[in-house]
Amino acid sequence: MASVLIVAYWSNSKTTVTIMAKRSENLTNKRYQNILCHPSYKNEISNTLQNPKCVPYKCGRVVMDDIIPSDTAYNLLQIAKKVFALSESSGGASILDLHSGTISKGEHFINLYANHPDVFSPEDLLLTLHDEYWHSHIDKDTYPSFHYTSLLYLTDFEDDFRGGNFVFIDDKLNRTIEPKFGRVSIFTSGMENKHHVEPVTEGVRFALTMGFTCDKSKAIADPGTNSEK
Repeated sequence: MASVLIVAYWSNSKTTVTIMAKRSENLTNKRYQNILCHPSYKNEISNTLQNPKCVPYKCGRVVMDDIIPSDTAYNLLQIAKKVFALSESSGGASILDLHSGTISKGEHFINLYANHPDVFSPEDLLLTLHDEYWHSHIDKDTYPSFHYTSLLYLTDFEDDFRGGNFVFIDDKLNRTIEPKFGRVSIFTSGMENKHHVEPVTEGVRFALTMGFTCDKSKAIADPGTNSEK
């Protein structure tokens, strides 16, 4: 699993969209949409990685509002604010990799602590189109080790920032998730879930990205089970 805090700052196309989860809603049950897995996604997990138990029965996306305690989300937000107060990216988003300690500073990345190998290579963290978060992309292409992606939103759409909605790009109808403090979205990372984030036009948007892998060689040990300091 990889954890990355992404803070999007301000930086139209007309498309038919529907809102999958509104900021004003309080989802007491998970809201989900099943979609067909892209063949390349299932083939890589099952055949290339030989990990068939990690292949989902169905691909899709889900949104939940009651999975993360409010105090946990609040503490994560306070940590993020303190860290990003010391370092700010010159690109469209400021990025902190919680595991390796890699953080954006100006046009470069620095390491806050060097006890763990980097989750992302220097090439992953270069200032590229991926840094411009508003471009449509597929997580599997951006970060090849990702097979499942999860996002925890730490700020509220409209209250803390304008713009910044998460948009799934589908063939006939795009689906939007409006960020809400404590809201979690989860989706398979293959081509079936192409997406982008609308440009933030005002305020600051905080989100925690968690990538889960089916590649055992890319797995990160749970720090809570490591007895070594």
